[in-house]
Amino acid sequence: MLAIYIRSLVLVCFAVLAMRLMGKRQVGQLQPFELVVDIMLIDAAAVKNIKPLYAEDNGLFDSCKAWQEGKVYLQMAYNAYYTNYEIALANAWFSAKCVYPEQFTDIDMTEKLNEITGAFLGKGIAEEIYRMPNSFGGYQQIDTATFFA
Repeated sequence: MLAIYIRSLVLVCFAVLAMRLMGKRQVGQLQPFELVVDIMLIDAAAVKNIKPLYAEDNGLFDSCKAWQEGKVYLQMAYNAYYTNYEIALANAWFSAKCVYPEQFTDIDMTEKLNEITGAFLGKGIAEEIYRMPNSFGGYQQIDTATFFA
């Protein structure tokens, strides 16, 4: 476990150093061609903000590698009026499943979410969450051609 934290710290330090070497102080200063996104994870709460932007310019993500290759995933919102730690934990599992699909083939997100919410809340509520309109059906890979249409 300690190795994971050390690797993460090294990666963040490397990213900060690389940005400094490019003369950038924050990610917002990067140009799209300077940042390659292999996988895109969209928070369900952000959909309402992205939809109108995409409606104005449906080429908004055309230069994004993840968008072109259909590697765009929807995860549940965990931080609206308060932080839902159980959803944040489930999002970590889903992110791992998206980034390392071969290592997490045995993980079913509905079962994992029920396990996590069961531990935090006393019962599994995945199906209830997925039925909510703003969850868009739960954890999923989205169809970039139709999702924001």
